Formats: sequence, structure tokens, C-alpha cells
Amino acid sequence: MRFYFRIRFTLLKRQLEDAGLPAWVGLLFALACYVFLAFQVQRYMTIAPFAILAIGFFAGVKLSNKQQDELLKSNFPTPTYRKIRLLEQFLPIIPLLIICLIYGFYTVILALVLFHLLLYFFPLRLGSNKYYLSFFPHHPFEFTQGLRRFIGFYVLAYCFGGIGLAVDNPNLILASFLLIAIPVLNIYDYIEPEPYIWNYNRSAASFLAMKIARGCGQHLLLFSPLFVMLLFSPLYHQLFALAILLLFLLALGLLILIKYAIYPREKNIPEAMIFAIAVGIPIFIFFLYPYYFRKATQNLKLFLC
Repeated sequence: MRFYFRIRFTLLKRQLEDAGLPAWVGLLFALACYVFLAFQVQRYMTIAPFAILAIGFFAGVKLSNKQQDELLKSNFPTPTYRKIRLLEQFLPIIPLLIICLIYGFYTVILALVLFHLLLYFFPLRLGSNKYYLSFFPHHPFEFTQGLRRFIGFYVLAYCFGGIGLAVDNPNLILASFLLIAIPVLNIYDYIEPEPYIWNYNRSAASFLAMKIARGCGQHLLLFSPLFVMLLFSPLYHQLFALAILLLFLLALGLLILIKYAIYPREKNIPEAMIFAIAVGIPIFIFFLYPYYFRKATQNLKLFLC
């Protein structure tokens, strides 16, 4: 078991070193993010529990990996496999649980523990390969795949929104916005084969514009029922929801640019760090857009007609 975690740490360290960063930079960045989150919780006590819940749910989604689970089962005896799964599933959320304990968010603690326990015992049930009706049958890539894999997540978000509407709690509807936004970080991890890109008879700039416009349009449809629910809420809740949506769309565009700037490689820790900084300090998004757009257009010229 120690050997397994040593390998995991070495892989993370190597990703940072490949980007020219020492390992301590990653540790310092994680600590800075944690301190930033703790201060923001104190500042926004009303929405903070839902934000922590969203982060914890996203961590659970990322850690529940079918291929990883099968690899562990085939290489370790059952007791060791269970210990590794337990540590992998709960270690990343311990900092969140500490914050919840400090501020008295006991319901959030219970929800996170139950959610991660569910994923610990049933890691293969998050995704689904079943067919679901899609509004975009002619574009069967990121969004359609994500709809199949996270249909339960979206249903949960709409249920939260419906409960918030029924009990006149707009904060619950705002939390549903965060739940809708979480899966996109996993959806755009999908790296399509080169022929799927080569098949487009477009310039690199046109291809990127199409991808961003399509992604934003598709996700606006997912958010639209929640906006209908917010029509019965005070104006400041509607404005707050619009701010969340605007930040989400900007972040989605940046995520797509990063994806194709490094295509066909998957995102590593350095890209994740840059994206996290941009979401935490949104002004950086406007500086990163030109940089990654230029990198993406140069990179895509190798794959487009």
C-alpha cells in the first residue's frame, strides 16, 4: 500500500517538474487555496455551505474512477484494496470537513461523509452507458457523453432547486447552479480521437469559436429550469445567479481553450492550478484567454484540414 501511494506522489511530483515547477510550489499552492477558501467561508456564510458541498461532491466525482477501481482490484488483495479506496476517497475532503467543523456546518459534514461512503462502496454507479434522449444527437461528443455519465447529478440539482422553490429558499436554488456546474470539469477531460477533429473543415479559430459557442449554448439549456425557478425570488438572488452563470461561461471557454492548447495530452497539475487561480480570481481569465487562444490555434493547425 505504501508503494502505491509513493508512486502516486511521484507521478504528481513529476507533472510539476515537467512544467518546470518544484514540488513545494504545488504544496504551497494547495495551502494558499485552502486559506483563501477558509476566509471566503467567513465572508459568505450564507452560500458557503453549498459551495463546500459542491467542492466535496466534485472531489468525489473525480475520485470515483472505474478504470482505477478495476486496477486496484486486480493488483491488491481485498483488505488492502479497501484501505486504499478508503484513504483515496476521504483524505482529499478532510480539509473541507475541518472547515465545516470550525464553522458548525454539521449538515454539510454529514452529507459529504454519506456521499463519499456511497462512492466508496459503489464506485461504478456514478456513470451510465445507457441511452438518453439528447437535444444534440448530431454532436455526440463532450456534452452528450457528460449527460449520460452525470444524469443523476443533474436530476439531483433540479430536485434541490424544486425543494428550494417549494420551501421558499432561494439559497438552495443557487446551490443547484453549483451542482450543474460541477460535471463540466469532468466532461471536458474527454480527449476525442484525432479523426474527430480532422473531420471538421474549419480553421483553428473557427473550430474553437464553434466549440465554445456550442458548449455555452448546451449548458445554458441545463441552467434554464433553475432560472425559471428564480423568477419567484428577490432581484438580488437573480443577479447573483447571473454572476455565477457569467463566471461559469467564462471558465468553460477557458477550459476549452486549455484543452485544445495541450491536445492530445490530458490536463496535468499545472493546467489545473492555472484554471483554479482563474476561477478564484476571475480577472485573470481575461489575460489567459488571448494566451491560450494563440496556443490552441497553433496546436490545432496540426490536426485540422
